[in-house]
Amino acid sequence: MKNVKKLILSLCCLSILSFNLIGCKEVKDPKNEETPAQEEVAEVDPPKQIITNEEAKNLYDDYDRNVVPLLEGIEGAAKPAARFVEYDLDSIKQYIAYVEQEAALADSTEVKTLRFYFGKYKKSKKSGKNTVFIVPTTQFEGINYNQGFYIEVAADGTKTAMPISGSGKEKGMGSAGDTTTKKAYASMLPTPSKNPTYFAKQSLTMNRGTEGPPPNSDYQ
Repeated sequence: MKNVKKLILSLCCLSILSFNLIGCKEVKDPKNEETPAQEEVAEVDPPKQIITNEEAKNLYDDYDRNVVPLLEGIEGAAKPAARFVEYDLDSIKQYIAYVEQEAALADSTEVKTLRFYFGKYKKSKKSGKNTVFIVPTTQFEGINYNQGFYIEVAADGTKTAMPISGSGKEKGMGSAGDTTTKKAYASMLPTPSKNPTYFAKQSLTMNRGTEGPPPNSDYQ
């Protein structure tokens, strides 16, 4: 009988001990918890083309003295010369991403530069206003300088990068690879494709920014 009581007592003690061990949860010190590793963002170095505010001011003033009077003399005093064209940052990012995407789809064409052309509107609401438009460039095989390009799309969806300008040979300017005369010819007119399978010309040229006379907050 005594043995039975001892057995029951032992079982009770064991049960109580087990309950306490299971019921007691370890309390963690928040200070000892490891902080999840945060992804490090690589620091961006400034482009080598960055200029100082003073240099920018000098460029602005020199243009104001030597170019603006000529433009306003031609266009009339009623139309102040445009001094800037601007795009919102998201549009610029979207444009660059779009150009890279379409160039990659066109047999992995390498985009060399973005070329900014000066232009002037006519026969529109912006008639007479100066503007800029942006053209991506690449270096085609056999040519040792950059050329603006657009994308031609075939009937089967295949995309090919094509030079915006016609070849120099077709224009009577000598060989397209002739580097001695290339600076004299800067045509922006696309040459129609001779391949009848192409049916669509996809432009990569960007315009329609906001232009205007100088804002009072920058270099005045």
